[in-house]
Amino acid sequence: MADNFTWNQTLHGADDPRLGHCGSTDGEPISHKARTTAQRQREEPGVRVGDTEYSICKRFNITPGCFRMWNGLPKQSEQATVTISAGRDYIVGYKAKPPTTVTPIPVTPPKPVTPQPTPMPTPITGTRRIPADLSVSEPCLAYMRSWERPPVVNGQITGKVFRDTKGSLTVGFGHFIKEEEKQPWAAYDPEQGGRQELTMAQMVDLFHADVSRLSEADIKRRIYVPLLQHEYDALVDFVFHRGAGALLQSGLQTYLNSKPNGNFDYGEIQDCFMLYAFWFNQATGQWEHNAGFEKRRWEEIDMFRYGKYTLHS
Repeated sequence: MADNFTWNQTLHGADDPRLGHCGSTDGEPISHKARTTAQRQREEPGVRVGDTEYSICKRFNITPGCFRMWNGLPKQSEQATVTISAGRDYIVGYKAKPPTTVTPIPVTPPKPVTPQPTPMPTPITGTRRIPADLSVSEPCLAYMRSWERPPVVNGQITGKVFRDTKGSLTVGFGHFIKEEEKQPWAAYDPEQGGRQELTMAQMVDLFHADVSRLSEADIKRRIYVPLLQHEYDALVDFVFHRGAGALLQSGLQTYLNSKPNGNFDYGEIQDCFMLYAFWFNQATGQWEHNAGFEKRRWEEIDMFRYGKYTLHS
């Protein structure tokens, strides 16, 4: 269907100044009927992401700016997110009119220029080992700490309990405090009058214990094909960030276990990781794209394929 669009380009921001127009709109519009997550699960088994502005634009390779203009929706500069209504038809492109026959004017073609290919990193080779014989590497732990670091107070990382971006009680490097654990942490929780702080060594030890208990244990239980160290590390960060069960629900568990020789299709790997560039908004009842989640997924993909560990200052 996308081949018939008069406008079909790489996604840009809705207010990108380079977008002079969204193509001709005098042809027959092509529509897409938005569906609920439940409908998509019935019609497309295995699909967990419902219709959102991001997923519609990604699927039909159109810009958010064009999508909003065609459908009379506010610009992103006026309203950051819009709610996609299940059952509504949304315009996702226009069928091009038949070309008009024109007598070509002879011209001298310019001398072709051979573009220089952009060099891509070379995938790392090495010894593959089953996850039961692997342990997370220090470069991966450093990468994870750069994402999960506590807030800085008076120029120093705090060892007190704090609330993360989702409002959850947290301490150290991403240690989530459950409701039943709240009282034992009272001495470190300013909301409960606590004044104590964990030392850096205590926060690092707690973090290492969490990675082993929450992430590595899940990988060793679910993945039984040999992996390279950086492939294992990427899975460790993925599970630590998105929780137990992410391997199964993303499709990584089934796909990796089907490739005992490590002959992976990296496009398939990428699709599995990127399902978790979304989060479920309880307020709207929809899956929504999260720029921070997407950034971390791309970094995990680079780690899995190329052994690249991107540290954040």
